Amino acid sequence: MPLFMFLSGYILYLNKAEYDLKWIWKKFLRLIVPFFTWTIIFYYAIDFNFTGLFSFVDYSGSLLDSILRTVMHPGNGLWFLWVLFIFYLIAAGVSRSGRPCLFGLFILSTLAALAIIGFDLFGMYYIRFHIIFFVAGYAFSMLRVDKEIFLKSKLNSFGRKYYLALLPIDWSIALNYTDPAIGLLSKFFYGFAGISLTWISMSLVLPKIPKMQQLLSWIGGLTLEIYASHLLFLNTGFGTGYVKAISTSIIALLASLILIYSIKNVNILNIILFGSRTR
Repeated sequence: MPLFMFLSGYILYLNKAEYDLKWIWKKFLRLIVPFFTWTIIFYYAIDFNFTGLFSFVDYSGSLLDSILRTVMHPGNGLWFLWVLFIFYLIAAGVSRSGRPCLFGLFILSTLAALAIIGFDLFGMYYIRFHIIFFVAGYAFSMLRVDKEIFLKSKLNSFGRKYYLALLPIDWSIALNYTDPAIGLLSKFFYGFAGISLTWISMSLVLPKIPKMQQLLSWIGGLTLEIYASHLLFLNTGFGTGYVKAISTSIIALLASLILIYSIKNVNILNIILFGSRTR
């Protein structure tokens, strides 16, 4: 997931979007509508053995109870959609603010305060941890695309006033406690190590294998759809150990692709499940 957040930040700068209400509405349809739709689907699908959902989520009680529980604790559902939408709201708020630096400082102070008091409702734990990867992706994109702008920009320029002030989140509280600090540092290390290795391997290998590049580009365009759909097929493999893991992965991927392309032929389902229109 750190790689996903990094790439989301990276693409955000490339898009150079107008952060207006229309843009926010599109992101809402793309992320929040599927977040709630899949919550409802998981509620009714959890009792089917082939899903294996009961091991990962809690959809006990009524449907409304499950929805409210998932809002309070997005980890009960597709939390990354919720978190990414929050990041986009921050992006819009900073870009539209008359004093972006102060707005960024306000966001930093708020998240740091919530960390100190241990407030982890509404996905705050995921937001505090993953925002550094989102920030890094945006900054790296700006460095690669507009190196001169990145290096020569003043403190109150859009890029720095927007993101760099947010980087220290979680460090202040983590450094007060040795064990949590070590745990947090290791998570950041592994996250950035994975991002770096992926970037290097893709840069070195993909240019030499055009078909692999095309395959990954195709799969990348269905990331949200595959991630959401595969949760319905978590218990479809056979065998034990690695055989079980590999067979489940293959079956879940193939079943997800069949489901995805069946859904994409129906525009309304494509909108509420995947946040996009049928092309």
